[in-house]
Amino acid sequence: MTKLDLRETGELSIAIPSLKRPALEELQKMYFRAGSIERDLSTEAPVVLRLTTVLDVNEVRIDGEEYEKRLSSSTSHPLLGYQQAQWLVAHQGDYPVLMALLGQIRIDCPGIVMLGLDGPDDRFFPSVHTLGFRWSTNRHWWKEGFSRSDRVAIG
Repeated sequence: MTKLDLRETGELSIAIPSLKRPALEELQKMYFRAGSIERDLSTEAPVVLRLTTVLDVNEVRIDGEEYEKRLSSSTSHPLLGYQQAQWLVAHQGDYPVLMALLGQIRIDCPGIVMLGLDGPDDRFFPSVHTLGFRWSTNRHWWKEGFSRSDRVAIG
């Protein structure tokens, strides 16, 4: 597939205040396998979080290489990162529209990419996913790809 811009899903719109990017030490407390930060393009400015997809309307899933390629070719909106994922989880109870999506989607925040301890194929970024009856932060490995239930958080 050639260039596919991020397509907004219209499911969510939440204002998030300005937040500082994390230091590696903070990331390592959350992700014990984080060896280094490959890149952090996440914004520190206030944003309005919106959800998007990288899939074409007829696609169900793409692999991680294609997912990353599509994200890198779409520069129209900043990708959100760790600090926005943490804020979203901390404030989830304030947003019934977010809670209504619980168990239906996973929210990727690939504005920051970390390298794990097992070499160049061990790359991941933060994601917000369902943990019981709440949202929680976790990691999404690039090699997992992107499916219909995944969303990309943009600002």
